[in-house]
Amino acid sequence: MSYKYWDYYLVLERDLMETFRYVDFSEANMKTNSIEFASIILATCAEIDMVFKQVCMLLGVRKCKNIKNYREAILTNRPEFNSRERKTPYSEEPIKPFRDWSLQHGKNPDWWRAYNKIKHERYISFHRASLKNAILSLAALQIVLFEFYSIQEDSNSLQFKYYDAPRLILPQPDGTAIVNDEGIYIRYLVT
Repeated sequence: MSYKYWDYYLVLERDLMETFRYVDFSEANMKTNSIEFASIILATCAEIDMVFKQVCMLLGVRKCKNIKNYREAILTNRPEFNSRERKTPYSEEPIKPFRDWSLQHGKNPDWWRAYNKIKHERYISFHRASLKNAILSLAALQIVLFEFYSIQEDSNSLQFKYYDAPRLILPQPDGTAIVNDEGIYIRYLVT
C-alpha cells in the first residue's frame, strides 16, 4: 500500500536523523537549537496543518482553518486522539505531542506554539528551534498521518513496506512483521 504524504514524512525523519551526527540525542541536548531544527519544525508543522485540513474534510467538518478548529473537530470525533503516543530507540520516555489537548481548554501544544514563534518572530524566538520541538513535531505529524490513513481506509491498522517503515519515531504498540511473496511489511495498529 502506498500512502499519500508518507514519502515527505520519511524525508523529514531522515533530515532529523542526520542532525544526530552533530547533536547527540540525549536529554542534555533537548534545548539545543539550530537552523536545521528550525527548518525541520517549519516544514513538519506546515505539513501537519495541511494534513489536519484533510482529516477535517474526511470527518465532514467544513470549518477547519486553524489549530483550534482542528482540536475541536478531531477531539469531538476521535476523543482518544490526545492519548496517542510514540517512542524512539533513543529513549524509554513515550512521546505524547497532543497530551495537553482537550475540549475544555484552548491550550495548544508547546511545539506548535514554538512553530508559530519561529515562523513569525524568529529574531526573538530562535531558541525554540530545539531538538525537543523537532522531535515532538515529527511525532505529531506521524500521529496525524496515521489518523488520516485510518479514517481514509476505514481501518485500524496500516501496513508499510519494510523500507518505508519509520525508523526514528516509532508507533505504539510495536509493528508486526509480515512476510509474503511480495516482500516484507510492517503492520501497525492505529491506537
